[in-house]
Amino acid sequence: MKADALVTDAKAKIEAAGLPGYEKVVRTVCKAEWAYEVAVVFDSLDNFKGYMESDFRTETMEPALADFGKLATSELYVGNRVYDEL
Repeated sequence: MKADALVTDAKAKIEAAGLPGYEKVVRTVCKAEWAYEVAVVFDSLDNFKGYMESDFRTETMEPALADFGKLATSELYVGNRVYDEL
């Protein structure tokens, strides 16, 4: 529940920022292992790159990730994925 609250807060900040190409935030949880994953989805590689290079990411999302890390029971993993809905 604490992790969900952090994700909800981050999502509100992303939406308020009006980031170009932002589509949605997706959260998945494996109940067997309690593996918690969050994806922020952008509509194109260029918009994703813009987000990755943005001050918003540095000033807002990186501190949020640090807060999320305080809840983790193991090391956080951050990676980039191609996302397709089939």
